[in-house]
Amino acid sequence: MSSNLTQYELAGEKWVGDKTCADFIAKFAAEPDSFFRKDSLLVSDRKLRAVAVVPVEGDRRAHIKKYKAAGFVQRLRALLKTSQADLELRHLIAAKKAGLPVPELIFFGRRGWDAYLATGLIPGAGPLVDILRRNPDALDGALIDTAARLVAQAHEAGFLHRDLHLGNILRDGKGNLYLVDMHRLEIKSVVADEEAAKNLGQLDFSFSRVADKEKREAVVAAYLNNRRIGMGHDKFRRAVYEASRAWGARHFRSRTRRCLRDGENYAVEHARDYTVYRKTAFTADPGALVKAKARAPAAILKEIEKTRVTVLTDASSNNKICVKEFRNRGLGPVLERLLRGSRGKRAWINANGLMIRGIATPEPLAYVVTKGAEYLLTRYEEDARPLDEYLRACFEKVSDKKTLREKWEFMRGLGRTLANLHQAEVFHKDLKANNVLVSERSGVRRLLLLDLDRVQFDRPLPQRETEFNLGCLNAAIPNFITATDRLRAFKAYTGQNNLTGHHKEMLRRIRDISIARNHLWHPARSTRSQSTVSQER
Repeated sequence: MSSNLTQYELAGEKWVGDKTCADFIAKFAAEPDSFFRKDSLLVSDRKLRAVAVVPVEGDRRAHIKKYKAAGFVQRLRALLKTSQADLELRHLIAAKKAGLPVPELIFFGRRGWDAYLATGLIPGAGPLVDILRRNPDALDGALIDTAARLVAQAHEAGFLHRDLHLGNILRDGKGNLYLVDMHRLEIKSVVADEEAAKNLGQLDFSFSRVADKEKREAVVAAYLNNRRIGMGHDKFRRAVYEASRAWGARHFRSRTRRCLRDGENYAVEHARDYTVYRKTAFTADPGALVKAKARAPAAILKEIEKTRVTVLTDASSNNKICVKEFRNRGLGPVLERLLRGSRGKRAWINANGLMIRGIATPEPLAYVVTKGAEYLLTRYEEDARPLDEYLRACFEKVSDKKTLREKWEFMRGLGRTLANLHQAEVFHKDLKANNVLVSERSGVRRLLLLDLDRVQFDRPLPQRETEFNLGCLNAAIPNFITATDRLRAFKAYTGQNNLTGHHKEMLRRIRDISIARNHLWHPARSTRSQSTVSQER
């Protein structure tokens, strides 16, 4: 124990804390829950943990975590294994002793089944993830080196932070970094290179959300400059990026499935004749909206045998809501439901999954299950049009250079959007022009995906699948979009201005897929696409 820490007997419980904060510790221990009832102090309050920021004296403030043992299961777990609170205390003291930059311990104690851990609030410090989201350019050479040196220092001291992401690294106004949330720290005599690569891969995935590939590579290079390893550097880098991809798949799967259970952002509600899964921020009554759709035939956008799409207005907010009905009557839908799960449920999960991965789609609000039907409620994009309609309205007749350049840039943007989709390991099995919406709001153009019940995530996409996606979409783009325009989109997709032989073979296979689809695009039976490739080069 640090020489600055001492033990206290308070309210019949043993506490440990900073000698200089004896009066504050005694005041807190007398009635700890009172500090978590004040809105001005409470930062967050979840099922198992609450956080408050409390003044100590002068400018000094404490960041206090309350670990709740709510219910029988949590209390039994606390008896059978070391609690998160005890682990965090133990690891915080060990990390401080090893010289790692961590917050100062102010106190730790218990009241009944609940535990409280207070650390000094670092002046001007904030999570690195928030700093980089606001200003990606803040990830400069100095910060890259400091972050890599912090991880290398932890590994060299035998510490593996099993929850190593940018939210658990704080940066103060002077550029110093601190590790927080220590309950998942693992202390070893030696951190093996393979373990270090996996741990750095977890951080790399976190960086991938706010930084480009070049900066991520610079972090790994800086780590290798700050720590000697036995593994070859190229092999270590490969291990880092493989771990990063695995962490990403695990993260997205976990986040995506949250839409099916009660939590901070989602709620599940059961009524007599239906079940609702909804975002907690969506305060309208989904059941009432579903019932209202039957009384609004004029608002029907689309109706086929298995599906009906209706637009309704939420009276409480005056916002328009799109209600997509999936009809499950008949043998076909029943068999599909048994073999693949219901279409409505898949669409709800996939819509939330796309948003988590940063892929644009109309915001999913709720999913309602009734006998014989399911309903997906999304925010209605009033200013959006299907891709083929948008192209006809804007670029079918080009009469000036400004519009011509806008068309070129649009096609390049389409190519970049498809590249982002495939790089995120997202495969849309029905990617065609009427399943892509183009939205222009406040001068910002977005492409949004629709019909999401046939979307797949988190597996490396074989080239045949990416070519199939590109071929299907190409077939659904009208003929007045020229071969040269399409080539601009393909070059933006590949990121290459000068196409290789491999890319030309891809183009030929995409063209064959498009012709086989026999949709809107009907190229002349000639070598026009080949000559276009040559001209563009």
